[in-house]
Amino acid sequence: MVRSLYVGVSVLLVACAAANCADGRDTRHTARLENRPPLGAIEEPREGTTVPRLFKVRGWAADDRGIRMVRVFLDGELISLGEFAWDRPDVSSAHPDFRHGTDRHGWEAMVETVPGSHTVRAEAVDIDYVTSDLGSRNFIVFHSDLQ
Repeated sequence: MVRSLYVGVSVLLVACAAANCADGRDTRHTARLENRPPLGAIEEPREGTTVPRLFKVRGWAADDRGIRMVRVFLDGELISLGEFAWDRPDVSSAHPDFRHGTDRHGWEAMVETVPGSHTVRAEAVDIDYVTSDLGSRNFIVFHSDLQ
């Protein structure tokens, strides 16, 4: 009976049941359990665009074991967690092993900042806390909310 397996290399002791083996001896097997890093991207804002002081950062994230969270950073500081807000069947089609019964791969986070040049970055964290960078975008916050 297997009680728990963890990502990495595990040695399994396989007990021999008399009806299932010829010599009646237990055997050891080595198994490697892989945990692929999350995939995804930031899609908004686009690189080099001008945005208002309050804007949405949007993208997608998917993982073979499931996504725990998307972290959003502004100028190097964690400012928000992305919320999974909409379905992305295109992601499910491209990565069917990452579906987990839902197409909800699209995330977004509201960001508010001061006028000037900024960088937003996002990272996805899977169920086992494996983290992947989803990219970054440089953008400009308009000096006036009137555009």
